Amino acid sequence: MVKLDIKNKFSKEIMPLMDVGKYELVEKKLKLIYMKRYINLNKIEEKRLIAYNLGWILAKQKKYDEAKFYLLELKNEMERDKIYIEEYKNKYYNLLMLYLEVDQDITREEYYNTCKMLNEYYKKIGAKEQELITAYNIAVIEKNIFKINKILKYIIEHKNLHFARKEILSKIKIKEYKNNEI
Repeated sequence: MVKLDIKNKFSKEIMPLMDVGKYELVEKKLKLIYMKRYINLNKIEEKRLIAYNLGWILAKQKKYDEAKFYLLELKNEMERDKIYIEEYKNKYYNLLMLYLEVDQDITREEYYNTCKMLNEYYKKIGAKEQELITAYNIAVIEKNIFKINKILKYIIEHKNLHFARKEILSKIKIKEYKNNEI
C-alpha cells in the first residue's frame, strides 16, 4: 500500500470531513497523522497542513490550551525559516491571527502590536474581512467606541462579509457573557 503524501491525504481524507463539520473525527485523524509523521516531515508547508488545521479544529471546539500547543510549535518552526515566511507570508499571518485567538496568556501589548501588524498587512493585500477583524480587536484594546461602532455599522451594511460578521459578533457575545458572569 502506497502512503499518500500529506497534501493528498489532507485533500482526500480530511477536507471532506471538515466540510461536513465532523470536527471530532478530523481531530482524531490529524492527531494520528501528527503522531506518526510530523517529526519526520521536512517541508514546513506539510507541517502547516497538519498543525494549523489541528489547531483550528481544537480552537473551534474551545480546546484553546491544546490548540496553542500545536500552533506555537508551528509558529516557532516558521519563524526559524525566514524564507518560508517571505514566500508564504499570508499563511504565516493567518497562523498568527489564529494563535492570537487561542493564546490566553499573551500580554495585552503583544496582542495589540500583533493586531496592528496584521491589520497593516491585511489592508495592504486587500483582505477586507481580516482587516476588519484586526481593526475591531485594536479598537477594543484602545476602548475606542467610535471605531467599534463604525466597524459594526460597516459589517451590517455589507452583507457579503460573512466571516468578519461571524467573528466579530462571536467576540461580542463572549465579552457580553463574561461581563454578565461577574
